[in-house]
Amino acid sequence: MGENTVADGNLSNHHRLTDDLEAEEQPPSCGLVSWRPSFLQRFAKPRWFLLFQCWFVLAQGMIVSGFQGVVISSLERRFSLKTNELGVVVSCYDIAAAIMAVLVSYYGHHHKPKWLGIGAFILGIGCFLFALPHLLVGPYEPGSSATNLCSIDSLPTNLICRSSVWYHIFVFVLAEFFIGVGATPVYILGTAYIDENVRHSTSGMFLGIMYAIATFGPAVGFLLGGEFLKIYVDIEQVSIFIYMRIRLRS
Repeated sequence: MGENTVADGNLSNHHRLTDDLEAEEQPPSCGLVSWRPSFLQRFAKPRWFLLFQCWFVLAQGMIVSGFQGVVISSLERRFSLKTNELGVVVSCYDIAAAIMAVLVSYYGHHHKPKWLGIGAFILGIGCFLFALPHLLVGPYEPGSSATNLCSIDSLPTNLICRSSVWYHIFVFVLAEFFIGVGATPVYILGTAYIDENVRHSTSGMFLGIMYAIATFGPAVGFLLGGEFLKIYVDIEQVSIFIYMRIRLRS
Protein backbone atom coordinates (compact mmCIF):
# COMPACT_ATOMS: atom_id res chain seq x y z
CA MET A 1 0.00 0.00 0.00
CA GLY A 2 2.80 2.41 0.88
CA GLU A 3 4.70 1.56 -2.28
CA ASN A 4 1.61 2.25 -4.41
CA THR A 5 1.16 5.65 -2.73
CA VAL A 6 4.78 6.57 -3.38
CA ALA A 7 4.49 5.38 -6.98
CA ASP A 8 1.32 7.40 -7.53
CA GLY A 9 2.99 10.48 -6.05
CA ASN A 10 6.02 10.07 -8.30
CA LEU A 11 3.78 9.58 -11.32
CA SER A 12 1.77 12.74 -10.59
CA ASN A 13 4.99 14.70 -10.11
CA HIS A 14 6.27 13.35 -13.42
CA HIS A 15 3.10 14.44 -15.24
CA ARG A 16 3.29 17.87 -13.62
CA LEU A 17 6.90 18.33 -14.68
CA THR A 18 6.06 17.13 -18.20
CA ASP A 19 3.22 19.67 -18.47
CA ASP A 20 5.48 22.46 -17.24
CA LEU A 21 8.17 21.56 -19.76
CA GLU A 22 5.62 21.47 -22.59
CA ALA A 23 4.26 24.86 -21.53
CA GLU A 24 7.78 26.29 -21.52
CA GLU A 25 8.54 24.82 -24.95
CA GLN A 26 5.48 26.46 -26.55
CA PRO A 27 6.56 29.56 -28.48
CA PRO A 28 5.02 32.86 -27.38
CA SER A 29 2.11 34.17 -29.40
CA CYS A 30 0.51 37.59 -29.75
CA GLY A 31 -3.21 38.22 -29.44
CA LEU A 32 -6.06 39.15 -27.17
CA VAL A 33 -7.42 36.37 -24.91
CA SER A 34 -8.18 33.53 -27.38
CA TRP A 35 -7.98 35.71 -30.51
CA ARG A 36 -4.50 35.14 -31.91
CA PRO A 37 -4.48 35.78 -35.67
CA SER A 38 -1.55 34.73 -37.78
CA PHE A 39 -0.63 38.25 -38.95
CA LEU A 40 0.11 39.26 -35.35
CA GLN A 41 2.60 36.46 -34.78
CA ARG A 42 5.34 38.39 -36.57
CA PHE A 43 5.43 40.63 -33.48
CA ALA A 44 6.12 37.70 -31.12
CA LYS A 45 9.85 38.39 -31.20
CA PRO A 46 12.20 39.98 -28.67
CA ARG A 47 12.94 43.06 -30.78
CA TRP A 48 9.24 43.95 -31.02
CA PHE A 49 8.86 43.50 -27.28
CA LEU A 50 11.85 45.78 -26.79
CA LEU A 51 10.17 48.39 -28.99
CA PHE A 52 7.00 48.25 -26.89
CA GLN A 53 9.03 48.35 -23.69
CA CYS A 54 11.01 51.38 -24.85
CA TRP A 55 7.80 53.21 -25.73
CA PHE A 56 6.32 52.25 -22.35
CA VAL A 57 9.27 53.54 -20.31
CA LEU A 58 9.43 56.70 -22.44
CA ALA A 59 5.73 57.42 -21.87
CA GLN A 60 6.04 56.64 -18.16
CA GLY A 61 8.94 59.07 -17.77
CA MET A 62 7.19 61.77 -19.78
CA ILE A 63 3.98 61.52 -17.76
CA VAL A 64 5.31 60.99 -14.24
CA SER A 65 8.54 63.00 -14.22
CA GLY A 66 7.84 65.47 -17.03
CA PHE A 67 4.27 66.60 -17.59
CA GLN A 68 3.17 66.48 -13.95
CA GLY A 69 6.05 68.63 -12.78
CA VAL A 70 5.27 71.23 -15.43
CA VAL A 71 1.53 71.58 -14.85
CA ILE A 72 1.54 71.71 -11.03
CA SER A 73 1.41 75.52 -10.84
CA SER A 74 -1.20 75.69 -13.59
CA LEU A 75 -3.44 73.20 -11.77
CA GLU A 76 -3.02 75.16 -8.56
CA ARG A 77 -4.34 78.34 -10.14
CA ARG A 78 -6.90 76.78 -12.49
CA PHE A 79 -8.68 74.72 -9.81
CA SER A 80 -7.85 76.87 -6.75
CA LEU A 81 -5.84 74.08 -5.15
CA LYS A 82 -3.84 74.56 -1.98
CA THR A 83 -0.29 73.37 -1.55
CA ASN A 84 -1.25 70.60 0.87
CA GLU A 85 -3.97 69.41 -1.51
CA LEU A 86 -1.45 69.21 -4.34
CA GLY A 87 0.84 67.26 -2.02
CA VAL A 88 -1.91 64.71 -1.41
CA VAL A 89 -2.56 64.40 -5.14
CA VAL A 90 1.09 63.88 -6.09
CA SER A 91 1.79 61.45 -3.22
CA CYS A 92 -0.99 59.11 -4.39
CA TYR A 93 1.25 57.99 -7.25
CA ASP A 94 3.97 56.78 -4.87
CA ILE A 95 1.43 55.13 -2.56
CA ALA A 96 -0.18 53.22 -5.44
CA ALA A 97 3.23 52.25 -6.85
CA ALA A 98 4.43 50.94 -3.47
CA ILE A 99 1.31 48.81 -2.98
CA MET A 100 1.28 47.56 -6.56
CA ALA A 101 4.99 46.67 -6.52
CA VAL A 102 4.38 43.98 -3.89
CA LEU A 103 1.44 42.50 -5.82
CA VAL A 104 3.18 42.61 -9.19
CA SER A 105 6.34 41.01 -7.81
CA TYR A 106 4.33 38.13 -6.33
CA TYR A 107 1.66 37.48 -8.97
CA GLY A 108 3.18 38.96 -12.12
CA HIS A 109 5.56 36.10 -12.90
CA HIS A 110 2.76 33.96 -14.40
CA HIS A 111 2.26 36.03 -17.58
CA LYS A 112 4.50 39.08 -17.70
CA PRO A 113 3.43 40.49 -21.11
CA LYS A 114 -0.22 40.37 -20.09
CA TRP A 115 0.54 42.30 -16.91
CA LEU A 116 2.51 44.86 -18.91
CA GLY A 117 -0.33 45.30 -21.40
CA ILE A 118 -2.88 45.74 -18.62
CA GLY A 119 -0.56 48.23 -16.93
CA ALA A 120 -0.28 50.30 -20.11
CA PHE A 121 -4.08 50.31 -20.45
CA ILE A 122 -4.54 51.42 -16.83
CA LEU A 123 -1.91 54.12 -17.34
CA GLY A 124 -3.93 55.46 -20.27
CA ILE A 125 -7.10 55.51 -18.14
CA GLY A 126 -5.23 57.45 -15.47
CA CYS A 127 -4.10 60.06 -18.00
CA PHE A 128 -7.67 60.44 -19.26
CA LEU A 129 -8.94 60.91 -15.70
CA PHE A 130 -6.25 63.51 -15.05
CA ALA A 131 -7.57 65.57 -17.97
CA LEU A 132 -11.23 65.01 -17.06
CA PRO A 133 -11.66 67.94 -14.60
CA HIS A 134 -10.67 70.42 -17.31
CA LEU A 135 -13.41 69.02 -19.55
CA LEU A 136 -16.06 69.17 -16.82
CA VAL A 137 -15.51 72.65 -15.39
CA GLY A 138 -16.93 75.83 -16.89
CA PRO A 139 -15.11 78.33 -19.07
CA TYR A 140 -11.91 79.78 -17.69
CA GLU A 141 -12.14 83.38 -16.49
CA PRO A 142 -8.99 85.31 -17.49
CA GLY A 143 -7.51 87.28 -14.64
CA SER A 144 -9.53 85.44 -11.96
CA SER A 145 -6.36 84.18 -10.31
CA ALA A 146 -4.47 87.48 -10.45
CA THR A 147 -5.28 88.31 -6.81
CA ASN A 148 -3.86 85.08 -5.38
CA LEU A 149 -7.26 83.33 -5.37
CA CYS A 150 -8.86 86.14 -3.36
CA SER A 151 -10.87 89.22 -4.33
CA ILE A 152 -11.71 92.34 -2.33
CA ASP A 153 -15.34 92.87 -1.38
CA SER A 154 -17.06 96.26 -1.13
CA LEU A 155 -15.38 96.76 2.24
CA PRO A 156 -11.56 96.90 2.20
CA THR A 157 -11.36 94.59 5.19
CA ASN A 158 -13.33 91.77 3.58
CA LEU A 159 -11.72 89.22 1.33
CA ILE A 160 -13.59 86.64 -0.74
CA CYS A 161 -11.30 83.67 -1.34
CA ARG A 162 -12.10 80.87 -3.72
CA SER A 163 -11.61 77.31 -2.55
CA SER A 164 -11.12 74.10 -4.44
CA VAL A 165 -13.97 71.72 -5.20
CA TRP A 166 -13.75 68.34 -3.51
CA TYR A 167 -14.63 66.25 -6.55
CA HIS A 168 -11.83 67.87 -8.57
CA ILE A 169 -9.37 66.70 -5.92
CA PHE A 170 -10.99 63.25 -5.88
CA VAL A 171 -10.61 62.87 -9.65
CA PHE A 172 -6.96 63.95 -9.49
CA VAL A 173 -6.29 61.52 -6.65
CA LEU A 174 -7.99 58.69 -8.55
CA ALA A 175 -6.03 59.56 -11.68
CA GLU A 176 -2.71 59.52 -9.82
CA PHE A 177 -3.63 56.18 -8.29
CA PHE A 178 -4.35 54.69 -11.72
CA ILE A 179 -1.13 56.12 -13.12
CA GLY A 180 0.86 54.61 -10.22
CA VAL A 181 -0.79 51.22 -10.70
CA GLY A 182 -0.26 51.21 -14.46
CA ALA A 183 3.36 52.39 -14.41
CA THR A 184 4.57 49.91 -11.78
CA PRO A 185 5.00 46.74 -13.92
CA VAL A 186 7.20 48.43 -16.53
CA TYR A 187 10.48 48.08 -14.63
CA ILE A 188 9.61 45.13 -12.39
CA LEU A 189 8.36 42.75 -15.08
CA GLY A 190 9.78 44.28 -18.25
CA THR A 191 13.42 43.83 -17.32
CA ALA A 192 12.78 40.30 -16.01
CA TYR A 193 10.98 39.26 -19.19
CA ILE A 194 13.76 40.58 -21.40
CA ASP A 195 16.38 38.77 -19.33
CA GLU A 196 14.42 35.50 -19.54
CA ASN A 197 13.71 35.50 -23.28
CA VAL A 198 16.92 36.66 -24.94
CA ARG A 199 20.39 35.21 -24.95
CA HIS A 200 22.67 36.20 -22.09
CA SER A 201 25.08 37.71 -24.60
CA THR A 202 22.43 40.16 -25.84
CA SER A 203 20.32 40.76 -22.71
CA GLY A 204 22.71 43.47 -21.55
CA MET A 205 22.34 45.31 -24.86
CA PHE A 206 18.54 45.05 -24.72
CA LEU A 207 18.41 46.37 -21.16
CA GLY A 208 20.90 49.12 -21.98
CA ILE A 209 18.73 50.33 -24.87
CA MET A 210 15.65 50.29 -22.64
CA TYR A 211 17.28 52.31 -19.85
CA ALA A 212 18.84 54.71 -22.35
CA ILE A 213 15.41 55.45 -23.83
CA ALA A 214 13.99 55.83 -20.31
CA THR A 215 16.42 58.66 -19.52
CA PHE A 216 14.91 60.75 -22.32
CA GLY A 217 11.39 60.49 -20.86
CA PRO A 218 11.57 63.29 -18.25
CA ALA A 219 13.47 65.59 -20.63
CA VAL A 220 10.96 65.11 -23.44
CA GLY A 221 8.12 65.58 -20.94
CA PHE A 222 9.50 68.90 -19.69
CA LEU A 223 10.16 70.18 -23.21
CA LEU A 224 6.73 69.22 -24.52
CA GLY A 225 5.07 70.46 -21.33
CA GLY A 226 6.72 73.85 -21.77
CA GLU A 227 5.40 74.04 -25.31
CA PHE A 228 1.91 72.97 -24.25
CA LEU A 229 1.83 75.70 -21.60
CA LYS A 230 1.95 78.26 -24.40
CA ILE A 231 -1.51 77.10 -25.48
CA TYR A 232 -4.38 78.94 -23.78
CA VAL A 233 -6.73 76.97 -21.55
CA ASP A 234 -9.79 77.99 -23.57
CA ILE A 235 -8.85 78.73 -27.16
CA GLU A 236 -12.09 80.67 -27.77
CA GLN A 237 -11.11 83.25 -25.13
CA VAL A 238 -7.71 84.11 -26.56
CA SER A 239 -8.88 87.42 -27.99
CA ILE A 240 -10.48 88.45 -24.67
CA PHE A 241 -7.33 87.53 -22.77
CA ILE A 242 -5.12 89.54 -25.14
CA TYR A 243 -7.48 92.50 -24.85
CA MET A 244 -7.26 92.42 -21.04
CA ARG A 245 -3.46 92.30 -21.22
CA ILE A 246 -3.40 95.35 -23.48
CA ARG A 247 -5.64 97.25 -21.09
CA LEU A 248 -3.50 96.35 -18.09
CA ARG A 249 -0.36 97.51 -19.87
CA SER A 250 -1.97 100.79 -20.92
